Amino acid sequence: MQGLKEKKNKVSTQTILSLLCCSLFAVLMVTVSACDDGGDYNNNEKSYESSFKYSKDGSTGYVSKIMTHTAGTGFPIVIMADGYTQSEIDNGAYHAAVTKAVTALLSNEPMASLKDYLDIYEVTTASSVSGITTAKRSTAFSTYFTSEDGVEIEGNTEKIENYAWLALNKSDIIYNSLILILVNSSRYAGITMMGVDQKVTDSIPGGLSLAFVPVGCTTSSGKECFTEVLQHEAVGHGIGKLCDEYCSEYAAPTETEIEKYKNMQKIGCYLNSKFDTETENDRIVGKYTIMQNGIATSYVMRGHSFKPGELGYLFASDAGYAGEDLMWNQGGALYLTLGSELYDGSEIRYRGCYTIEKNFYRPSWGSIMNDVLDSSNGKQFNALSRYVIYARVMKVAQGSSGNIHSEELMRRFMQFDKLYGNSSSASAKGMGQSITSSETSETLPRLPEPRIIPAPSFY
Repeated sequence: MQGLKEKKNKVSTQTILSLLCCSLFAVLMVTVSACDDGGDYNNNEKSYESSFKYSKDGSTGYVSKIMTHTAGTGFPIVIMADGYTQSEIDNGAYHAAVTKAVTALLSNEPMASLKDYLDIYEVTTASSVSGITTAKRSTAFSTYFTSEDGVEIEGNTEKIENYAWLALNKSDIIYNSLILILVNSSRYAGITMMGVDQKVTDSIPGGLSLAFVPVGCTTSSGKECFTEVLQHEAVGHGIGKLCDEYCSEYAAPTETEIEKYKNMQKIGCYLNSKFDTETENDRIVGKYTIMQNGIATSYVMRGHSFKPGELGYLFASDAGYAGEDLMWNQGGALYLTLGSELYDGSEIRYRGCYTIEKNFYRPSWGSIMNDVLDSSNGKQFNALSRYVIYARVMKVAQGSSGNIHSEELMRRFMQFDKLYGNSSSASAKGMGQSITSSETSETLPRLPEPRIIPAPSFY
């Protein structure tokens, strides 16, 4: 009997141990599953790929690589957020903001089809208070709005740059990266601190940029515009080094403005625009009316003849771009009507760019670099802007890609663009017609010009 009891006890013990092992395995699998799908964001250092200490104040940053390139050597994008407390990190709000930003970043061409070339990092650090206001509060990066009703944002750019540098393991790739700072606010605002590479010889822009965008970016009428503002600031200004395609100054540009512009173009910046005094004249070659909120506003077009050798030259003779309403289109899809006279579309030029009206020209009537809320252009980048963004990413991710003006590089882009990016199916706007704007009834301030910043110096 005693031997039988001992045998039963052994069996019972083995059974209990087996059940305990199964339970522990199940718990382990659930934990691994949670980590795999991004469920563990409790600032436990083990849940991140790496961490670092910022030596100047001892604060800790945690790094996760959330997208790895599968082509080329990678274009680095570092995303961090300001105004999120530890509890907002623990409950997943911080990571949700980063995820939203990645979705917005890849929502438009050419970035959507360049994702295989991207390395995207999430850097997490806590602020002592939640939210960003006009006050300089104790947030991780001291971010604040510069005025009660303005759209500009300031922050501790030195600390932001150092966080990105540490997150990238102190690599020199930081000098050609984009840093995206997500601001914990629903305010309509945004700005880009644009670094430039003074040593550029191929006219493809370079340099580090910092783009600030409020996560809940919403207009006063309740229209969310986070994706559009992020595309405008981070992709357009930050990656493409493009200028704004609107004008708010109707006087002639000063010599200082012209000189600054020309110097920027020499190093590959603002290539989505053109300064030209030769075509500036008072000859009206067309007029049209745009309806905005039921109010008709009349505009006129000035004459321009396309010159071979200008940036985007190959687009001009390609019928595949006829529907994009480009200023250089020579395919006959655009016409200007003035009285009984008919003018070929090759004469069209859109006046007003770089915030200045006289002598500055933009590539298309509308684009996301013009008005982020106007959906008449599908909230897209025009072909010239797509080309510059493509050239920049390919240069960083694949090494030298040729001069921006080379036909070889242009042809490679056009092949890429026709496969992925050239989604425009809308017919070109005919001049002399009425164009209905999709703008909201509210009047929004223009997003600020990019601010040029010096190259950072690290520890």
